[in-house]
Amino acid sequence: MRQDPPHTRLHPTHKRGPKTLTLILDASAIVKLVLQEPGSTETRRTIREAVEDGATLHAPAHAHTEALNAIWKQAHLNRLTPDQARDLETITRGLTPTPTTTDAGPALELALTHHTPTHDTLYIAAAQRLDATLLTADKHQHQTATPTTKTILIK
Repeated sequence: MRQDPPHTRLHPTHKRGPKTLTLILDASAIVKLVLQEPGSTETRRTIREAVEDGATLHAPAHAHTEALNAIWKQAHLNRLTPDQARDLETITRGLTPTPTTTDAGPALELALTHHTPTHDTLYIAAAQRLDATLLTADKHQHQTATPTTKTILIK
């Protein structure tokens, strides 16, 4: 028996028809999208299915920097060639950036309440503002977000 993918269950039909899913990708999800590591296959499948169903992909502006640092680190450790690193960087440009200044106040409140760094709570605040689903491989971030925000934890 086929189960619906998780993204179709997260957004039920509204009075005006089905709601388009918006995914917020955090840096851990972006890294799993562009690098081959545990959870990469699940991440790619989740994103591919969501996009096929019309989802839009977003990430706070600082996510690009965090993902670039992970790509650089792999190149620095000689796990990627410089050309591979450059190719992977172009993939990260396909995300719609959300300005961090818009979510700074709510992110700071979340950080103070949950004792979580603001670079993590910016993802949660953006997901809340956009009524989006947060895609993350970060267990602590998932636990922090879950009471108030729709999340998918990559395992």
